[in-house]
Amino acid sequence: MTFTPTAAGETWHRNFAGRTFTSHLAAGAGREAHLLTERFGLITIALALVVRDGELHFVPRSWRLGRIPLPRALVPHGTSFESQHDGRFNFDVTINLPIIGRLAGYKGYLAPEQPA
Repeated sequence: MTFTPTAAGETWHRNFAGRTFTSHLAAGAGREAHLLTERFGLITIALALVVRDGELHFVPRSWRLGRIPLPRALVPHGTSFESQHDGRFNFDVTINLPIIGRLAGYKGYLAPEQPA
């Protein structure tokens, strides 16, 4: 994973055995104030951050295509959370679409790089 700060947030680039996936995270504004937004191309999902049992959960609240709100009943959902244990950043992400099913899923951990 590579995190790149931008003027408006961060770009997250994930590479899992050559399969890549990039998104941009930023603080929500306007109707999305107090939420985290994650943009994948033209799709933006507004997420509530909820701490539960020592884990940071990402709870989808709304989504849109560009500036056009999409039906809440069709917002992607799943169980997605992060935690910290033994000096490692752990993550478990599942993204499902109503009717279609699983869109993506990955889990694992990041550990600090060791000096060469």
